Amino acid sequence: MAGRGPRGSYSVGRARREQILVAAEAADPAGVAHDLYVARYARVVAALTAAFQRSSTAGFLHADLDYEAIARECVAVADGLQLQWVLTGGRIDLIGLIRNHLERLAPRILRSGRHVDLSGEMDRTLMSA
Repeated sequence: MAGRGPRGSYSVGRARREQILVAAEAADPAGVAHDLYVARYARVVAALTAAFQRSSTAGFLHADLDYEAIARECVAVADGLQLQWVLTGGRIDLIGLIRNHLERLAPRILRSGRHVDLSGEMDRTLMSA
């Protein structure tokens, strides 16, 4: 698995690197892992969509957004950056880039329109804004 390295980034562990490469190869419908990854993406997107919907129903997020599309975007960003992380031998700041994406997304989906800073620990008051 990946371990903490300098600057809080993650180093590329062999097992994680292989997992990411298998995921990329699963795009081939004839591949052994294809059905597994189709099901995985369906579960992850459904779980993220449901979490967004619950937050919308609770009044924290805008109600008029396509949260399934936003969930797919978040998964695509994370997966794409993980693949780039593997291809660069861990030389990109994977966590920082994902955090930047989420910080840009937050004002768009939060009803408050609030900008967030996720560089520290997650602010537990984020959703109460």
